[in-house]
Amino acid sequence: MRVNVVAPVIEWNRLVKSVEISVFVHATESEEKIKTAIRKLLSSGLGSLTFDSVSLVGHYDDPIIMLTLRIQRRKEATEFFDSLYLMLSSLEKERLTSEIERRIDSSGNLYIRLDKQKAYNGGAVMQENDPIRVKVKLQVPHGEEAANELLRHLRALSETRGR
Repeated sequence: MRVNVVAPVIEWNRLVKSVEISVFVHATESEEKIKTAIRKLLSSGLGSLTFDSVSLVGHYDDPIIMLTLRIQRRKEATEFFDSLYLMLSSLEKERLTSEIERRIDSSGNLYIRLDKQKAYNGGAVMQENDPIRVKVKLQVPHGEEAANELLRHLRALSETRGR
C-alpha cells in the first residue's frame, strides 16, 4: 500500500497567531489621543481590549509611557491584521509586499510601523520614526517560508475582500 504524505496546510485565515501593538507616549503627547489612534486601527469588535502601561524616564529625565496592547486570540488577531492591511493605500500595500522579507524575522514575526497622527485621523500609513509598532506573530507550516505564506494570505485577502 502506498501512502501519500502531504505537507500540512494552514488556512489563509489562520496564519496570524497573535498581534502586539506598542507605542511610546512622550511628555509632549496625549496618552488618550495615542490610545484613540490605536483604537481607530482596531476592527469593531476589538475596542474592549485593555492597554498595559509602563512609566519610563527618557534621556533628559522626561517622562515616557510605553503602551502595549496584545491580541492573543487567533481569530481577533487575524481580523485586526486583515483590517489593517485593507486600510493601507494600494501604494502602501505594494511597499509592504515588496519589503516583506526584510520585515519578517527568523521567528516568523512581521513588523510594521505606523504613523501616529495618520492613525489618529483614521488612516494607516507606514512610518519609521516614532511609530506605533505592530508585531504580527505568524504560524506557518514546518519547512515553509513565512514570507511566501504571508504573500499567499495577502493575495487571498485581496481577492476575497477587494483591493
